[in-house]
Amino acid sequence: MNTKHTIKCGDIYYVNLGDYKPNIQGGKRPCIILGNKKGLNTSQICQVIPLTTAQKAQLPVHMQIKIRDTSTLLIEQIQTICKSQIGNYVTSVPDTTLEEIKKRLLVQLGL
Repeated sequence: MNTKHTIKCGDIYYVNLGDYKPNIQGGKRPCIILGNKKGLNTSQICQVIPLTTAQKAQLPVHMQIKIRDTSTLLIEQIQTICKSQIGNYVTSVPDTTLEEIKKRLLVQLGL
């Protein structure tokens, strides 16, 4: 894991999601980190949302963001990972983007 950057909610890192499974993102790919500050500072796990550059159906829980290329955030595929799976830091999303992600998380979780 790249230790030059303190992990925080809204950061994008490359994450090793493990083997591919049908309809579930796998491999090493950019993911947005989720979690509260205390949990991210003390726990060995966190939640991530994978990104893909592949064309996906437009769903209420899909969100396009621009990193290097336009990517789709797959909010329905939130995953809990061990922090040892986190690789290099890419960037952080703006607060306005993080607020939109939170709204779509509520939709995904039915809250």
